[in-house]
Amino acid sequence: MKELIKIIGLIMIVFVLVSLSLYKVQIGRTLAARRGHFEQIAPPEIKTTEGQISLMDMASKMLILTQGNQLVPFSFDERTAVSVSDHFVQAANLSSGVTVKVKYVRQGNRNWAQEILLAPTQ
Repeated sequence: MKELIKIIGLIMIVFVLVSLSLYKVQIGRTLAARRGHFEQIAPPEIKTTEGQISLMDMASKMLILTQGNQLVPFSFDERTAVSVSDHFVQAANLSSGVTVKVKYVRQGNRNWAQEILLAPTQ
């Protein structure tokens, strides 16, 4: 009986070692295959612009600024920080005619507002 237990134990040890070896070989192949597939992706450039709000549409989450004679659209979402004098406010508090500074990134064909800074009222 002791011989049978030794043989089963030896078989289990060999099985575990072979399994670990095969796993390590497979991981090595996977890492080697992936090394050439990762490219360095530059973070999007954060731009800043300033203007007056022409339109604030909460339903479509769209903000349109007037800059001189140009209308510049911006998309925003719940991650967009809206603040005045370092105090956060709700985007719903924005209204037409208010001067703001917008920090945004260009993604695809949209300007995504990252932060909207309201000019402090006098």
